[in-house]
Amino acid sequence: MHYITRYFTGVVAAISAAVSLVSCVGDSNKLCPDEPDPDVRPVGVSIRFDISSGRSSLSRAADIEAEKPGTSAEDYIDTGKMQFLLFDDEQRFLQNLTPEVAAEKESGQYSALVTFKEPYIEQATSGNVTFYIMALANGSYMGGSWAGAIREKTTIADLCAARQNTVLTVKPNFFYLTNSGLRDSQRFPMAGLQHFTVSVEALKASTYEKPVDLSAGTGGRTLNMLRALAKIEVIDKVNYEGDYIEEQYENDPRRIDKAELVGYTASGNQLPLYSQWARNVERPETQQVVAPSIPSGAGYIEPPVFSADNDDLVNFVNRSMLTDMYYDYDATMARADKAPVNSVYIYEFSNSSTESVTVQSPFVRITTLGDPNSPGSSVVLPFRLGEYEDGKCVRELNEILRNHIYRYEVTQINIDGTYSLNWEVVPMSTVDITIPPFN
Repeated sequence: MHYITRYFTGVVAAISAAVSLVSCVGDSNKLCPDEPDPDVRPVGVSIRFDISSGRSSLSRAADIEAEKPGTSAEDYIDTGKMQFLLFDDEQRFLQNLTPEVAAEKESGQYSALVTFKEPYIEQATSGNVTFYIMALANGSYMGGSWAGAIREKTTIADLCAARQNTVLTVKPNFFYLTNSGLRDSQRFPMAGLQHFTVSVEALKASTYEKPVDLSAGTGGRTLNMLRALAKIEVIDKVNYEGDYIEEQYENDPRRIDKAELVGYTASGNQLPLYSQWARNVERPETQQVVAPSIPSGAGYIEPPVFSADNDDLVNFVNRSMLTDMYYDYDATMARADKAPVNSVYIYEFSNSSTESVTVQSPFVRITTLGDPNSPGSSVVLPFRLGEYEDGKCVRELNEILRNHIYRYEVTQINIDGTYSLNWEVVPMSTVDITIPPFN
């Protein structure tokens, strides 16, 4: 998988009053009366730090180890559209923060310089001060919008509970998500949360010219950005062992020519439920989730009832239920055997599986290449998104979680339409914003 480490900027900032820029016309080289003097520096607490989406974080939750690195597209953050929210020690909203981005550094890093005024910090007299930072990224590309929060009233838990603030309504499209130069390009929506405890004395002594450098030293905390999408991969390992040799296998009639997802959740949520960030920790922070966070009224495009011998599943062409899977170059190249991979990104799914409410979970439909000299030789096979043992499905998935890859390796397709496959679930890596505290 093509893995490029990118670095981003931004975390703590916001000048307490907005500055209005007014244009003026004249022959004088003097500044317009209402135009700020560039030599006048903002006042308040100043912090300098590095931001990155790489895997070089200095600390992370224990359950985020040993993940699959993201691709450059999966890691990309549009820093110009990021939102940062500051909360006090009691997790109450204080203000929106806006970073000032400096020049790009070596190794693809960005540097952020932030100066802001905040009574919560100003009123602290000694010792340390604790605050939380929430970050939201790329949501606007997926139809997300931000309704805002009320100072000292809205809490982190409120924002996670009132999920209408961050509902994502644009259907994920693999092609648009992985090709950034397109007019209709999409970005991977992300969210993250972390708490920091810093010295009041050092903060109050900081200036624009001499900010507190939070990225210096070791032992720091990391603001991990968790993607709001899940990924499903279908790997073509049909009837061959070892490496995929294109010249030898590409025209095999049993090659997977097309893969489609049948059924999907129509909208997603950029923020997970608060409980997903507060598990087994004293203070909430970004963690890999163990349960989905579905927005109220999300809508579910339910597929037909699954049956391996149901001809209707083979022949139906209801495009509203189908999501095309695309050839995934990055995932293919990341495999040692270079087996072809077809992928799709989706919002989380939840099947309550209660006696009163049970829906058909999404499933995959694959179409083989067939023999071009033998019309009708192509085979269409549906298979469940489930857990597999010895090549057979033993239970259907009732949940699909954000920031996880559901990988299905099809190993055998027989003439009678039966098949065999392997499966695994792999947590994707988090996107890291490194903000170590100073001593």
